[in-house]
Amino acid sequence: MKNLIKYSVLGLSMFPVLASAANAITGGPTSAGDVWTIINNLLGWMVGLFFLAATVFILLAGFKYMTAAGDESKVTEAKNYLTYAVIGIAVGLLAFAIPNILASFLKVNVPTGGPAGQAF
Repeated sequence: MKNLIKYSVLGLSMFPVLASAANAITGGPTSAGDVWTIINNLLGWMVGLFFLAATVFILLAGFKYMTAAGDESKVTEAKNYLTYAVIGIAVGLLAFAIPNILASFLKVNVPTGGPAGQAF
């Protein structure tokens, strides 16, 4: 019963915060160009994260390989890390093509720019 009262009071105390948050949310995408801009921004972040993860896996693969000391299981693990890095790079490069692929399926024009036009 104590927990029910405690969580009820906590929940009721959040109503003013939630009410002010509802008024603070304004705007949003108003056109297809805005949606494509949001998609391009997300893809830009994804590309950066995939390349960062690929770099980390390449470094880990090199470290694992150098410290394997002839142990076949560690060498295999290092090769797997390198494979994951190559897959990450391929997915990151594929992100450049996603807006054009979506646009061809949806039969719309994609605004210029996006991850391919940004300097990382």
